[in-house]
Amino acid sequence: MKNLLSILLLTFSTFSVFGQDAVNKTPLCTNQTVEKISSRGVRLGMPLQETLNLFAADNKLTAVKVSYPENGGAAITSIIEMDFQPTIERSQEYAKKNFGYSSFALSVKNKTNFEGISHYYLGFLDNRLTYFSVHYLKPKWESQNEFVKTLSEILNLPVQENFSNNSPYSVKCGDFTVGFRTDYIDEARYSMSVSANVDEILTQRRKKAEDEQKEKDIKAFRP
Repeated sequence: MKNLLSILLLTFSTFSVFGQDAVNKTPLCTNQTVEKISSRGVRLGMPLQETLNLFAADNKLTAVKVSYPENGGAAITSIIEMDFQPTIERSQEYAKKNFGYSSFALSVKNKTNFEGISHYYLGFLDNRLTYFSVHYLKPKWESQNEFVKTLSEILNLPVQENFSNNSPYSVKCGDFTVGFRTDYIDEARYSMSVSANVDEILTQRRKKAEDEQKEKDIKAFRP
């Protein structure tokens, strides 16, 4: 359970990085553009169990925990085998305490359908996939510029003319964001993220819960 919590915290932290980085505010594309994006069958809006079925083998999921040495160097990846149904149940219990949100980091290295991919981070809100990032082992891109331009053509996403080779790079599409990132200390150097406005939704839910608790505390207050 401790390992699973570490994975969930790591995944949410990774998501927050994309949420905090500068995003192009111009509406260059639409919700429909992003809703059509699929990565080997993974796409936004999928139910929790249907999504995890794509990653299951022998009724198990292979979780991945990525850590970085204090003295630098390549990321260290550890693998954790988890039983399928108990993992879903733990995820749903966690979501109840986290305003409906839960997350996973899953390894896909040995799965034929995910050839060339190291792992995925998956975020679910109310048991629906609202965030995923896919981390590629190949091709060996020359630069992030080449990576972004190639994917933008494949996915029909706009890339600004003033795009520079910075990491991360994000495109705002209606209520969604598509991000591209380069990590020089991870074996899977290049990654793409697709997300709904989860940060905004969770912030609103957290604020509502705090306001309701404050109101209860005020009513119960005795000098």
